[in-house]
Amino acid sequence: MSISLKQAYSACLWLAERKLGIPSTEQRGNWDLTKEGDLAFSRKDLVTSLPNEYFDELSCYTGRINNENDDEFNGLFFIDASNFIDGQLFKFEDQDYFQYFSPFRKSSFFIQNGDENLDLDLTPDNIQQIQELSLLTLNELNHDSCSTENKPRLAEITAHLALSEKLLNKAFIAKGYRQDIQHKDYLEDKFAECLIETIPIETWKNKTIPNYAESALELGQLRFKELFAQCANGFHKNDPREDYLSKCECWYSHIIIENEQDFTNWIVSEVRELFPTPKHATFKPQGKGYIIQFGTDKLVEVKRNKGLNIILKLLKGYKTPIFKDDFGYSLETIHYDIIEDEINDYEISTKSQRDNNDNIIKYIRKQQNLIFWQLEKLKDHEDEIREECFYNKGNKNEINIENIKSSILSRFNKINSIKNTQTINIDKETIQRLINCDPDIFFQHKDKIKSSLNIELSSKEKSTDNIRKNIDSAIKILRKETPHFASFLDSPKSKATSGIGYNNDLFYIICSNDIQWDFG
Repeated sequence: MSISLKQAYSACLWLAERKLGIPSTEQRGNWDLTKEGDLAFSRKDLVTSLPNEYFDELSCYTGRINNENDDEFNGLFFIDASNFIDGQLFKFEDQDYFQYFSPFRKSSFFIQNGDENLDLDLTPDNIQQIQELSLLTLNELNHDSCSTENKPRLAEITAHLALSEKLLNKAFIAKGYRQDIQHKDYLEDKFAECLIETIPIETWKNKTIPNYAESALELGQLRFKELFAQCANGFHKNDPREDYLSKCECWYSHIIIENEQDFTNWIVSEVRELFPTPKHATFKPQGKGYIIQFGTDKLVEVKRNKGLNIILKLLKGYKTPIFKDDFGYSLETIHYDIIEDEINDYEISTKSQRDNNDNIIKYIRKQQNLIFWQLEKLKDHEDEIREECFYNKGNKNEINIENIKSSILSRFNKINSIKNTQTINIDKETIQRLINCDPDIFFQHKDKIKSSLNIELSSKEKSTDNIRKNIDSAIKILRKETPHFASFLDSPKSKATSGIGYNNDLFYIICSNDIQWDFG
């Protein structure tokens, strides 16, 4: 498995933004590697925020004017970070701005040939002032590292440094599709997977600055070595391909980080360092929402939804310190709990909402679902008593049985009081017969009973993927409101060993039992 370069940079950016204390509503990064959304990033802004010291002799964007006939410019160092996506971006070493014009863009291989006009006529519309910020690592960042207005730029720099260092040190391996192109549109072309190449370590050593939002990078002045080598090998004199290549840029597109698990492990360790597990936490109902406070998060009220309801149930009854193969909140129970919540919502809704015919039909169907489910539980309990499986707990089961019977009759009475006989598929006499019938007879005719009640759940309702998406949607909201809590829960993953996970049709959450929860 792999992730895109954009996802990897977005995760690094989130870490930097978090350490700088940028409010969650203003953060652009995202540590959730299961998603790939848009990334509000400008390589041009990153280039013009880097200090001169970044563009040293190793940089693939640095050069020196070599023209003995030009006394004004000869020997001057320059930076040319132009490419087809960002346009022209050039400066001399003694300038405090980049100009949107490179004197070399009409020269072969876009490098100096010695006859370019270097004395440029600059206007305010043709330059971008440099905002030189410090080269700080993730460990060096804090809320006071720079002014508030410069924090977004400093976060971009640190994220770039962090990811480049990991790639340079071979902690992660980047791969991409190598292209020699004359226009940025070619970067969108798709290639056979077998053509993907490992990006050489020298690329990161030479301090390339990728276009992270496109998961692509151009080799800067290294292009001359790459392209000229092709011209020198196997081409005949005046070969038209030489003319073509002399106007090309060298790109890697569709860049991926190959060892996703290694990257994930690193990001998770960084996230957990940022978010130590608290001793106390709050997650309790209030009105139509939940009051949540977890660790470094402020106390907030979040609107209730299916995903949050499921998360609350997981925290209340399905926590485990380690993965267990047969432990969890079953898909069936989740669906019936969702139905119970929807029934409660209907019963406390306004009169006009309760009188709506569509809402009535849905309400009756849901009550009949729960009546059947409780009948099934009732017969299971009766069968257990009869088989003496729980002989020492007979009294407790008998009490439970009476509670189930009472709940079944209560549900029937609620729907029977609604004047909508076309929707109700059961009468009082039938209910009493089903309650009193022998368990063997019930299970023998179970499918027929279920069919007569017209309560079969749809395939979507029975889907594990649907429940996972409900949880995922809730966590997406929590990332904005309570980022610490969201990182604690994590996106649900199959057989996860931390945060929320699922194993076939069983959902669970792995966490320690040291947190004292206030569930209200």
